[in-house]
Order: sequence, then structure tokens, then C-alpha cells
Amino acid sequence: MLAAIGKPGATHHCFRRGGANHMRRIGHSMEEIQCRGRWRSAAGLKAYLTDVPTAQGCLQLKGAEFDDEDDDD
Repeated sequence: MLAAIGKPGATHHCFRRGGANHMRRIGHSMEEIQCRGRWRSAAGLKAYLTDVPTAQGCLQLKGAEFDDEDDDD
């Protein structure tokens, strides 16, 4: 489904990670984010707050390069 909008290699975890990071940016506590995202442990949540492609829910595609900035186009 995400390939249809130009995001090949992305999974539904991108939305989960994005939501967690957005909540963190606007000031929610780790406990609030953990509860909202139904993470069983703080360690599980922290994996989603790590800024690497695999934590973002992106599959590593052969020959693909990832950058940590969002594209506006």
C-alpha cells in the first residue's frame, strides 16, 4: 500500500514511529506515549524513538539510500 504513494520499503511501523516521535516533540511523557502506543516496556518504545531506517519501519532495499530528513515533495 505505501509503495502506491511513493514509499517503497515502508511499513505500517512508520506511522507508529511517527506518532511516538510527534508526541515526544510536543511534550508528552514517555509513560503517556508508552500507554497510547500500547508498548509493554520502555525499551520497546525507545526502539521506535531511535532514528535509523529499521526503527522507522523502513525495510532496507538493495541499493536504496536513506536520509534522516523528511522530503517535502
